[in-house]
Amino acid sequence: MKQTLAGIHRFIKECMKTLGVENNTTLHSEKYISAIGVFISMAGCYQITQYSLSDESTHLFVASMAASAVLLFAVPHGALSQPWPLIMGNILSAVIGVACYKFLGNTLISACVAVSVSVLVMYYLGCLHPPGGATAFFAVTSGADVHTLGFDFVWLVIAANIACLLVVAIVYNGFFHWRRYPAHLFQATDAKKDNASIASVGLASAGISEKDITVALQQTNSFIDVTPDDLMAIFESASLQAKSRQAVQAALNNKKPAKKIAFRRMYSRAG
Repeated sequence: MKQTLAGIHRFIKECMKTLGVENNTTLHSEKYISAIGVFISMAGCYQITQYSLSDESTHLFVASMAASAVLLFAVPHGALSQPWPLIMGNILSAVIGVACYKFLGNTLISACVAVSVSVLVMYYLGCLHPPGGATAFFAVTSGADVHTLGFDFVWLVIAANIACLLVVAIVYNGFFHWRRYPAHLFQATDAKKDNASIASVGLASAGISEKDITVALQQTNSFIDVTPDDLMAIFESASLQAKSRQAVQAALNNKKPAKKIAFRRMYSRAG
């Protein structure tokens, strides 16, 4: 019976891993902070977009910006969330989408070409941003108001919305020391102190540098939404945790023999 239950447990665990279900490591406060940030940025984007587009087009376009907002406020440290992917990923995709519409019209082929070429360009320029695909698709399949704007759509709508998202993300995330944005520029003070104190026992002792981590990421031959800086911080933090755990375990192991010796001495005296 126990073996059967253990087998079922392993099967369920493997299914969860296959589906990508991971342990939730964020506090309730972090979830609410992310949600409030998205609310503020979406209110700004909606107001900005209404000046240039119809209500119907505004609803569709803001959906694309909402995807960017999720990245900026729910995953502020992610590689896909940083300013370069946000700015260039959306702008280049918009330019490609408008160009595809002008040359190929509003067709299925045109929309598919716009999205696929946008992904290719974002990959090569290091600005992969998933909402960019939606931006390219929208530029081809949207209403007459967007098509009438032509390339002005890029500046009047895309650039304005990006500016709104970027300003809100920098200011809002800046209120919380652990939510640095951009990730490399605004380092948390506590993280700096911790990393400085454990660098010698973590990465340094292992002989690992940031370049080694970058090479390791490249060898996966697949895009991973994490920066080398964050990987180094995680490794160093894990090293500190391991050292603390080992120290506690060593202290407990040292106490056990002392108790045994004391017991033996008492026993010998009693005899």
